[in-house]
Amino acid sequence: MPYRYCDTDPGNLAVRCEDLRVADDGKVGAILIPNLFGLSADMMAIRTMCTERNWLLLEGADYTLGGSFAGRELGSYGHFSILNFQEGKALPIGGGMTLSQIPNSLDLFSTGPTANPVLAFVRSLAYSILIRPSCYGIFSALISKVGVAKKNFSMEDTIRKTASEYDFAVDSPRLSERLSRFQSSLGRQLLAGLDANLHVRNENAFALEAALQGITSVTLINRHPRQDRCHYIRYPILVGNGRRDELCKHLVRQGYEASPMYVEHGMRVDAKVHPGAARICAELLTLPCHPFMSEPEILRLAATTRSFMQ
Repeated sequence: MPYRYCDTDPGNLAVRCEDLRVADDGKVGAILIPNLFGLSADMMAIRTMCTERNWLLLEGADYTLGGSFAGRELGSYGHFSILNFQEGKALPIGGGMTLSQIPNSLDLFSTGPTANPVLAFVRSLAYSILIRPSCYGIFSALISKVGVAKKNFSMEDTIRKTASEYDFAVDSPRLSERLSRFQSSLGRQLLAGLDANLHVRNENAFALEAALQGITSVTLINRHPRQDRCHYIRYPILVGNGRRDELCKHLVRQGYEASPMYVEHGMRVDAKVHPGAARICAELLTLPCHPFMSEPEILRLAATTRSFMQ
């Protein structure tokens, strides 16, 4: 299926209606809005625009599960919503899910092979250990010494060897693969604690936000004023003056899971066509704010960032 990109606002990491209008060539049938790290675009305005133009709205709810915009659950705006259950998402159980508000539209995928429950268990066990800051620090130091890329250990097996955004592969049988019973059971347990998890992530994100104020070359990201609940899966910042990558390496050496995200997998953006997205590509750095981060660790992360950037 042919696709086109639109620009993104670096002030809030959101796709705007004006960006969609610029990209519209009169042949658009559907749009995908990838709300990132818990933040949200103006989903009310985008949904209205889709209705007016007879577009299908595909909502990437990977990061926003548990959040809400204008009193409505994020993930419920799209005609179709996509959930990613890999590590670093709201329900890190492996696999994913597609939801539809159009009756019978997903019947084609109602049957298929079941994911390997043993592999899912091993991955979940490893993730539950490595998400702890001290364990992650040791793990990062070890793989750095032997020169192994972190993404080789990712649950996202389609991107382990990517060198560009087009360089990925999915075996056809896996497109209809269903979650194992183990993954489903684990997912239900995590879903029951989602609100509590969201609350802690928000507290950590807001503590980071307060502690990162006023740092040279660091720009904080705004939330949309109509976003009621923000599930901060990660806390994003922009690091200017070409210092993003060196700060990222410094924080990783200190044991923090800092990441520039998609550029690690070969993402490139034409700055003349998409200036906002190009700035994000060059400056985005995401910081951990998960519940295993204690308040002293949050403050040390901010202090380490401040001392390095000064």
